[in-house]
Amino acid sequence: RSPHRRPIFPAQRGLHEKYFSGAHLPRYSIDTGTTRPPSPPPARFNGASDETHDRIDDAIAAVQWAIDAAAELDIDPTTISVGGDSAGGNLAAAVAQHFGSQIRGQLLVYPAVDLSSESQSALDYAEGFLLNGPTMQWFVNQYLGDSDRRDPRVSPLLAADDVIAAV
Repeated sequence: RSPHRRPIFPAQRGLHEKYFSGAHLPRYSIDTGTTRPPSPPPARFNGASDETHDRIDDAIAAVQWAIDAAAELDIDPTTISVGGDSAGGNLAAAVAQHFGSQIRGQLLVYPAVDLSSESQSALDYAEGFLLNGPTMQWFVNQYLGDSDRRDPRVSPLLAADDVIAAV
Protein backbone atom coordinates (compact mmCIF):
# COMPACT_ATOMS: atom_id res chain seq x y z
CA ARG A 1 0.00 0.00 0.00
CA SER A 2 1.39 3.40 -1.02
CA PRO A 3 2.32 5.70 1.87
CA HIS A 4 0.76 8.54 -0.14
CA ARG A 5 -2.69 7.03 -0.27
CA ARG A 6 -5.37 9.09 1.43
CA PRO A 7 -8.95 8.09 2.27
CA ILE A 8 -11.47 8.43 -0.53
CA PHE A 9 -15.21 8.01 -0.62
CA PRO A 10 -16.30 4.46 -1.57
CA ALA A 11 -18.40 5.68 -4.52
CA GLN A 12 -15.28 7.01 -6.18
CA ARG A 13 -12.94 4.16 -5.26
CA GLY A 14 -13.29 2.48 -8.67
CA LEU A 15 -12.43 5.63 -10.60
CA HIS A 16 -9.51 6.42 -8.32
CA GLU A 17 -8.12 2.90 -8.43
CA LYS A 18 -8.43 2.62 -12.19
CA TYR A 19 -6.89 5.93 -13.14
CA PHE A 20 -4.69 7.05 -10.27
CA SER A 21 -3.33 4.03 -8.42
CA GLY A 22 -0.07 3.90 -10.41
CA ALA A 23 0.66 7.59 -9.93
CA HIS A 24 1.79 7.21 -6.29
CA LEU A 25 0.44 10.66 -5.53
CA PRO A 26 -1.85 11.77 -2.73
CA ARG A 27 -5.46 11.91 -3.84
CA TYR A 28 -8.65 13.20 -2.33
CA SER A 29 -12.26 12.85 -3.31
CA ILE A 30 -14.99 15.41 -2.85
CA ASP A 31 -18.49 14.30 -1.96
CA THR A 32 -20.58 16.01 -4.65
CA GLY A 33 -23.82 15.85 -2.74
CA THR A 34 -24.60 12.30 -1.71
CA THR A 35 -24.61 13.19 1.98
CA ARG A 36 -26.84 16.23 1.72
CA PRO A 37 -29.99 15.98 3.83
CA PRO A 38 -33.03 14.83 1.83
CA SER A 39 -35.13 17.72 3.11
CA PRO A 40 -34.92 20.34 1.87
CA PRO A 41 -33.77 18.91 -1.45
CA PRO A 42 -30.31 19.93 -2.68
CA ALA A 43 -30.27 23.44 -4.09
CA ARG A 44 -29.95 23.95 -7.80
CA PHE A 45 -27.17 25.94 -9.44
CA ASN A 46 -28.76 29.40 -9.59
CA GLY A 47 -31.75 28.79 -7.37
CA ALA A 48 -29.72 28.23 -4.23
CA SER A 49 -30.95 30.26 -1.31
CA ASP A 50 -27.97 28.99 0.68
CA GLU A 51 -24.62 29.31 -1.08
CA THR A 52 -23.25 26.26 0.72
CA HIS A 53 -25.49 24.07 -1.40
CA ASP A 54 -23.99 25.21 -4.66
CA ARG A 55 -21.96 22.21 -5.77
CA ILE A 56 -19.67 24.20 -8.03
CA ASP A 57 -18.76 26.60 -5.25
CA ASP A 58 -18.32 23.61 -2.91
CA ALA A 59 -15.87 22.02 -5.36
CA ILE A 60 -13.98 25.30 -5.85
CA ALA A 61 -13.79 25.74 -2.07
CA ALA A 62 -12.44 22.21 -1.64
CA VAL A 63 -9.65 22.78 -4.16
CA GLN A 64 -8.87 26.16 -2.61
CA TRP A 65 -8.65 24.42 0.76
CA ALA A 66 -6.15 21.91 -0.69
CA ILE A 67 -4.06 24.75 -2.13
CA ASP A 68 -4.15 26.69 1.15
CA ALA A 69 -3.42 23.59 3.27
CA ALA A 70 -0.71 22.21 0.98
CA ALA A 71 2.03 22.47 3.61
CA GLU A 72 -0.12 20.76 6.23
CA LEU A 73 -1.05 18.04 3.73
CA ASP A 74 2.60 17.68 2.70
CA ILE A 75 1.81 18.25 -0.97
CA ASP A 76 3.17 20.59 -3.62
CA PRO A 77 0.33 23.02 -4.47
CA THR A 78 1.65 23.40 -8.02
CA THR A 79 0.89 19.74 -8.73
CA ILE A 80 -2.81 19.79 -7.85
CA SER A 81 -5.02 18.36 -10.57
CA VAL A 82 -8.74 17.71 -10.69
CA GLY A 83 -10.77 14.92 -12.20
CA GLY A 84 -14.15 13.31 -12.33
CA ASP A 85 -16.57 11.25 -14.31
CA SER A 86 -19.95 12.29 -15.70
CA ALA A 87 -21.36 15.06 -13.46
CA GLY A 88 -18.07 14.97 -11.52
CA GLY A 89 -16.30 15.68 -14.81
CA ASN A 90 -18.55 18.70 -15.18
CA LEU A 91 -17.51 19.94 -11.74
CA ALA A 92 -13.84 19.21 -12.38
CA ALA A 93 -13.89 21.14 -15.67
CA ALA A 94 -15.60 24.12 -14.02
CA VAL A 95 -13.07 24.03 -11.17
CA ALA A 96 -10.14 23.83 -13.59
CA GLN A 97 -11.47 26.84 -15.48
CA HIS A 98 -11.90 28.77 -12.23
CA PHE A 99 -8.29 28.16 -11.19
CA GLY A 100 -6.72 28.29 -14.67
CA SER A 101 -2.98 27.77 -14.56
CA GLN A 102 -3.03 27.17 -10.78
CA ILE A 103 -4.28 23.66 -11.60
CA ARG A 104 -1.71 21.27 -13.08
CA GLY A 105 -4.24 19.29 -15.11
CA GLN A 106 -7.57 17.58 -15.30
CA LEU A 107 -8.76 14.04 -15.97
CA LEU A 108 -12.31 14.06 -17.29
CA VAL A 109 -14.00 10.70 -17.89
CA TYR A 110 -17.13 11.04 -20.07
CA PRO A 111 -17.72 14.53 -18.68
CA ALA A 112 -20.98 16.43 -19.08
CA VAL A 113 -19.39 19.68 -20.28
CA ASP A 114 -22.21 21.13 -22.43
CA LEU A 115 -25.57 21.00 -20.70
CA SER A 116 -27.22 23.18 -23.37
CA SER A 117 -27.80 20.06 -25.53
CA GLU A 118 -27.36 22.22 -28.59
CA SER A 119 -24.21 20.57 -29.92
CA GLN A 120 -24.29 18.40 -33.00
CA SER A 121 -23.10 15.38 -31.03
CA ALA A 122 -25.95 15.81 -28.51
CA LEU A 123 -28.36 15.63 -31.42
CA ASP A 124 -26.52 12.80 -33.21
CA TYR A 125 -26.33 10.59 -30.10
CA ALA A 126 -29.69 11.43 -28.51
CA GLU A 127 -31.06 7.94 -29.21
CA GLY A 128 -29.74 4.40 -29.18
CA PHE A 129 -27.76 4.59 -25.95
CA LEU A 130 -28.48 3.90 -22.29
CA LEU A 131 -28.63 7.64 -21.56
CA ASN A 132 -30.79 9.03 -24.33
CA GLY A 133 -31.74 12.66 -24.98
CA PRO A 134 -34.88 12.76 -22.80
CA THR A 135 -33.13 11.02 -19.91
CA MET A 136 -30.19 13.41 -20.09
CA GLN A 137 -32.59 16.35 -20.15
CA TRP A 138 -34.27 14.99 -17.03
CA PHE A 139 -30.89 14.91 -15.23
CA VAL A 140 -30.06 18.43 -16.41
CA ASN A 141 -33.46 19.70 -15.27
CA GLN A 142 -32.91 18.17 -11.81
CA TYR A 143 -29.55 19.90 -11.54
CA LEU A 144 -30.36 23.26 -13.09
CA GLY A 145 -34.10 23.82 -12.99
CA ASP A 146 -34.73 26.91 -15.10
CA SER A 147 -31.13 28.17 -14.91
CA ASP A 148 -29.17 29.16 -17.98
CA ARG A 149 -27.73 25.99 -19.53
CA ARG A 150 -25.28 28.06 -21.58
CA ASP A 151 -23.62 29.52 -18.46
CA PRO A 152 -19.95 28.44 -18.70
CA ARG A 153 -19.93 27.41 -15.03
CA VAL A 154 -22.41 24.63 -15.82
CA SER A 155 -21.40 24.14 -19.47
CA PRO A 156 -17.60 24.55 -19.31
CA LEU A 157 -17.22 23.71 -22.99
CA LEU A 158 -18.97 27.01 -23.76
CA ALA A 159 -16.44 29.14 -21.86
CA ALA A 160 -14.49 31.81 -23.73
CA ASP A 161 -11.47 30.57 -25.66
CA ASP A 162 -9.05 32.40 -23.36
CA VAL A 163 -10.56 30.68 -20.29
CA ILE A 164 -10.24 27.26 -21.89
CA ALA A 165 -6.70 28.02 -23.06
CA ALA A 166 -5.65 28.95 -19.51
CA VAL A 167 -6.40 25.44 -18.21
